[in-house]
Amino acid sequence: MTIFAQIYIDEDVDVIVANLLSARGLDATTAREQQMLGQPDNAQLTFAASIGRCILTHNRLDFEKLYTDYLLISCTTLLLRKSQSETLMIS
Repeated sequence: MTIFAQIYIDEDVDVIVANLLSARGLDATTAREQQMLGQPDNAQLTFAASIGRCILTHNRLDFEKLYTDYLLISCTTLLLRKSQSETLMIS
């Protein structure tokens, strides 16, 4: 069982941070180690999620927008599914 979050560090954060975190016993990997340099923010976030890691970035504003967009899409999908199921139940 992992007690601490596993961290994926995008290219906006200096790789020395990964070394410092690893030296303290944390599981940290970088965009460079994962061959993700130059990938757009949405690809970085998707990749981090796909390997079960939190993302560490200095690019807060862009990632806040990605998160907000994700919530809007998720809520819209949920509302559509709910309305479709209500329609199916009425028919």
